[in-house]
Amino acid sequence: MAVSSEFEMEDAEGEPSEGEGGGDSKAEYSEDLKAFVGNLPFTIDSAQLAGLFEQAGSVEMVEIVYNRMTGRSRGFEFVIMGSVEDVVVAVEQFNGYGFGGNADGRR
Repeated sequence: MAVSSEFEMEDAEGEPSEGEGGGDSKAEYSEDLKAFVGNLPFTIDSAQLAGLFEQAGSVEMVEIVYNRMTGRSRGFEFVIMGSVEDVVVAVEQFNGYGFGGNADGRR
């Protein structure tokens, strides 16, 4: 998987997403707390991704971006961590991590 704390939001605008963490998925979080996570299996859900990222720190919310036409994940997500330090640890720990058996995580 690819994990970065630097990303462009334009690709995700207007797409439905699933939030995890008990809060409103429209809640405002500092951009410094968001990590872009790509190259994941299309079948991953927010609970699986939150469980993985909790190894790096506190997870506030997970947003999975879905394709409007198919209802399937688009293969990238946003994880909102509890602190900037947690984001740094997550990026270092999971960038290049193979989720789901393949080097890039996809099945």
